[in-house]
Amino acid sequence: MGFIPQDQINSLKDSLDIVDVVSSYVDLKQAGSNMKGLCPFHNEKTPSFIVNSQRNSFHCFGCHEGGDPISFIMKIENLDYINAIRFLADKMGITLDEEEYKNDNREKKNSLYKINSDATKFYFKQMLTENLPQE
Repeated sequence: MGFIPQDQINSLKDSLDIVDVVSSYVDLKQAGSNMKGLCPFHNEKTPSFIVNSQRNSFHCFGCHEGGDPISFIMKIENLDYINAIRFLADKMGITLDEEEYKNDNREKKNSLYKINSDATKFYFKQMLTENLPQE
């Protein structure tokens, strides 16, 4: 398992329509410039769940849940961020090119931490052994 490059995530986000994503879970009705329905995250009798296609976001005035298409899928499908990305890409028929983590980056980072740690120890020792001026 690897990571999904940010440009692919951005491309997926740009192609998502909140109304399409939410309407597969919630029966939405037009309410002015927004869509309105019963919130899927709590029980209610009157609709307080608003979907705004211009902002590509949702908000419930009852339970105060809100967000974008990805956060909606995360909440309703009980998924983490990356799995919600994969879920939506699969649903839209988009293939994600996952890249493998590169160990050379990890090794480089570890060597820099070691150099920093060695320098810290050196200067700390120098500070303790330095002759302090006599008063």
